[in-house]
Amino acid sequence: MEDCPSLSYREIAPSAQLAFHIECYWFLTGTAGISRDFHRILPDGRMEIVVNLGAPIRRVRHDGATEFQPRCMLVGQMDQHVTIQPAGRLDVVGVRFRPAGAFGFLRLPLHELRNQTVATAEVLSDLTDELEEKLSEAASVRQRVFALESSLLAGSPQSPQRDLLLEEAVRRVLMNAGRITVDALAQEMRVSTRELERRFRKKIGLGPKSFCRIVRFQDAFRQHGMAEDAWATVALECGFYDQPHFIKEFKRITGETPPEFFSRLDPVTGVFANR
Repeated sequence: MEDCPSLSYREIAPSAQLAFHIECYWFLTGTAGISRDFHRILPDGRMEIVVNLGAPIRRVRHDGATEFQPRCMLVGQMDQHVTIQPAGRLDVVGVRFRPAGAFGFLRLPLHELRNQTVATAEVLSDLTDELEEKLSEAASVRQRVFALESSLLAGSPQSPQRDLLLEEAVRRVLMNAGRITVDALAQEMRVSTRELERRFRKKIGLGPKSFCRIVRFQDAFRQHGMAEDAWATVALECGFYDQPHFIKEFKRITGETPPEFFSRLDPVTGVFANR
């Protein structure tokens, strides 16, 4: 479990029955969500189901407008940060899918949900039914995990199906920390780049190039403890052409340059970034 002064964050692995599709269940509680605070959620190449059992949470759009997020929501793949503003105490439960794990439950082209947050009832009505109530009534984290797993298994429209070729392609991207071209990946998997693009967009929600970029960004992000004058080294080691290219990509995803971002890293962003 990871803690900061006012937050508690915990991850629990799924059962073996769901381990190929779900990376973990996570639980975030605390008081870092006072209404004046803004927190950035960064893309990590995974889709999630998020159930908010605490105070309402606003999502701040890039034009500055705000809207309340659904209590039970599905978060599609992101290629840029999202800013949220909790109205009070946090009590949030999440299901983090593996990169290729959500498609078996949703059975719709996942690229349609890119950069979208939708009420889970719109796409998984059977799962949403009574889930929030069951989680609220659960007396422990383990009971919440049981409620999540039983709902996922009972509410999926079909038995979750796997795409072994796609899973292997994802494994190779992760193994190489995103430093692999789409052409090279297609060649290794012995499929055309067009076929690889089709599978990634449909079953992951991002094209292979975008997915590699996010994985590469995450690899660079994890090296943020280095001295500021080492960013050129970080950029090159993480496969960026040069430091300006890296900084441009970093700013596109986070909204700020690395020094700006890490000088005021907020607690919620820090919890997820360092998981």
